[in-house]
Amino acid sequence: MNGNEVKSSNLVENQQQGLDLGRALGVGGPEIKEVDKAQNFRATVVRLIKYLKPQYPMLIAMILIAGIGAWFAIWVPDIMKKVTDALADSIEYFIDIGRPPDGNNQLYSYIASILWTCAALYVLNALFQFTSGLIAASMSQRVVRRMRNDVKHKLDKVPLSYFDATPTGDVIARFTIDIEMISTTLQDSINQIITGVTTVIGVFVMMVRIDWLLSIIALVSLPLLILVSAIIVKKSQKEFAKQQERIGILNGHIEEMYTAHNIVKLYNHEEESIKTYEKINKDLKRATRTSQFLASIILPSIKFIDNLVYVGICVGGGLRAGSGIVTIGDIQALLSYTRQFAQPIENISNIANTIQSAIAAAERVFQVFDLEEMTAEGNRTISVSECQGTVDIEHVAFSYEKDKPLITDLSLHVNAGESIAIVGPTGAGKTTLVNLLMRFYDIDKGKISID
Repeated sequence: MNGNEVKSSNLVENQQQGLDLGRALGVGGPEIKEVDKAQNFRATVVRLIKYLKPQYPMLIAMILIAGIGAWFAIWVPDIMKKVTDALADSIEYFIDIGRPPDGNNQLYSYIASILWTCAALYVLNALFQFTSGLIAASMSQRVVRRMRNDVKHKLDKVPLSYFDATPTGDVIARFTIDIEMISTTLQDSINQIITGVTTVIGVFVMMVRIDWLLSIIALVSLPLLILVSAIIVKKSQKEFAKQQERIGILNGHIEEMYTAHNIVKLYNHEEESIKTYEKINKDLKRATRTSQFLASIILPSIKFIDNLVYVGICVGGGLRAGSGIVTIGDIQALLSYTRQFAQPIENISNIANTIQSAIAAAERVFQVFDLEEMTAEGNRTISVSECQGTVDIEHVAFSYEKDKPLITDLSLHVNAGESIAIVGPTGAGKTTLVNLLMRFYDIDKGKISID
């Protein structure tokens, strides 16, 4: 080594079969392990709501506008029943008397005024929904812009070991795919949820006004609808979390293989790379198939319960109309409200898979927020008038993972101006030694000093 004094050197070889190709390139790093922990749906939702705090004014405005817009649509069946009752009375008069009732023009004017009122309500509903959609789009983009900035600032502060331990594709997936999934959900799903909740409450109130007994049929179905949806959502949530995780792993593997394609060829790693890809892709297919299947059975289940309620309203309404308790218009309104009652739950079930994917994506982003940052070193600097370049490494020990030592008790002296060659097999720690000298990592024991 051209006169370099080497007191004791023990670079522990680390050549396990599953070694990351990053080490083959000489960058070193811990073995990449698949995260397999329980996903906390509720905690992630609560944390995401707290993260929206700067956008609370926009969120409140969107809730109010979407809710008012939903009420406009809720009023329509209650108004339309008057047309049905007016026509029914006219037909009954014609049957009894044998001629149309006097004042047909007044009847037609009355019906026309009601139809114009309904049209106006639908127009107002569309305008309010359009406005709430614009607010949702603006709010979601502000949230994801801040989220991207927060992720970027966080990644600027994490140790280099995180990037060694995490495939680049997975980091990019959290930065792009996961945040975009959150953006889409905030823009589309929140609006539907607000409208849905308002519609369910408003429709039930209107049904009680018409006939409280028939409204009980719809009320009984509500907990059943929620229970069925909750059971299926709970079972599918784990699979959606796996799906997002596998996407990150797949992106990481693809990025790694093509970035280091020359190394793959050099080490004859093609077959093992293909096998790894096929395994990851198979796991992704399994998680996606299971999650999509579970999400797809929500809608048929809700439709089945909704149809039972519809039949119940028809039978019960017919009996009560025969007794003179309700009118034909009331039955028409109740049937219309029955569809409106189940429609929000159907809509929410349709976006259940999107919501679950977004929550899983949010959890992955929050995992980045929770990463341990590098120790702050302050602004302390040392003034060096003339740097010679003598390097002393004294009894240095280092490991990427505590139970897998890479360097133990290494001592090395390099005089200023001398050139040395560090030789060893792949994974022995050659590049790691340079990284320690540059202080990309902190050593476990010993001391490294210059001059």
